[in-house]
Amino acid sequence: MKLVYVVALHRSGSTVIAVITNSHPDLVSPGEMAEPSGRTGNEEGPVCSCGRRVAKCPFWIEVSRRYIAQGYPWAPASWHLGYRFEQHPLWSRLALGRPGPHAIRARVIELLPLVGNGLRELHKRNRAYAQCILDVSGKKALVDTSKYPERLAYWLRVPDVDASAVHLVRDPRGYCNSHRKLPGLPVELTSRQWVVRNQYIERLMGVLPPSKRMSLRYEDFCWDPQAAMDRIYRLAGFPSVPVPDDLRQISHHLLGNRMRTKGHPRVVEDCSWQKELSTEAIAVIEGTTGATARQYGYDI
Repeated sequence: MKLVYVVALHRSGSTVIAVITNSHPDLVSPGEMAEPSGRTGNEEGPVCSCGRRVAKCPFWIEVSRRYIAQGYPWAPASWHLGYRFEQHPLWSRLALGRPGPHAIRARVIELLPLVGNGLRELHKRNRAYAQCILDVSGKKALVDTSKYPERLAYWLRVPDVDASAVHLVRDPRGYCNSHRKLPGLPVELTSRQWVVRNQYIERLMGVLPPSKRMSLRYEDFCWDPQAAMDRIYRLAGFPSVPVPDDLRQISHHLLGNRMRTKGHPRVVEDCSWQKELSTEAIAVIEGTTGATARQYGYDI
């Protein structure tokens, strides 16, 4: 099974990439495949981009029907796909929680009977669920935009999956401004987070051969969506197709953030940080992220 995983920090533009991906005749993106816990308190599950909740969306009803028929557990609000052991929370924190070298850790814990068996079961569930999405959509490859770097580490361990990865990175000033309005997230914290998480992603990406990985700046994607998507299509091994002039014309069933349902007609870069960040905040962000940001070509 061919799979492309988009790994990034939150609010980096992965949702729009998922929308455009669904315009390709050979590629499908369900958006975020990771567990919906924390995103919905509704027993009918999160809202699909079609406007219906998972329990009432014809696409997800058929996906879940095929998945359950194989003997796997599933409920609209609990997909049992997240990499954690529900019956052994302590093991989850020790074996699967961050921070840590997950690629190495995964190899070690697979040797432990209790944890290893649970991990292999999660591999099987994710592989089967992805295949159900492909079968229902009639597409040939899947693009998972869950973003979590830990999930990439485990996708690379799933048998019979030909995985590639896209590291999507955003200007730290835009990233920090996007999180600035959330309680308890000052720019001092988010700027350090930007550095640590992107460095961690780089280490994970390093286990892939060059032909199976690529980096993409959010700003470059916004400036030229066609060129950016062409690179992703090549990474997946498929020919290029034109990016639709109106993104609202693309049929998709995405799970993830609220941008899926806003119906933007085209890709537009969010440059609000240039007006909203104070001089002092910009100085803090640039002082913290400068060395790492310059590696990605940002003029900081």
